[in-house]
Amino acid sequence: MSNEQVKAAKAAMVLGQLLSAGFTSRLANMPPPVPIRDDAGGAYNMMILDGMLINPGTRIV
Repeated sequence: MSNEQVKAAKAAMVLGQLLSAGFTSRLANMPPPVPIRDDAGGAYNMMILDGMLINPGTRIV
């Protein structure tokens, strides 16, 4: 795979995770956004997002 293909694959992985965790674009006619839940599901989503986007040792972008 070329470098550009690898970048595209990584971006698609991040976008997919963000969409599954509820980080979607908001349209004018949509209900207001809600924060990540304060339960086990919300903690799991934050752990995944932290690993993919913030933690330098594991982030993919």
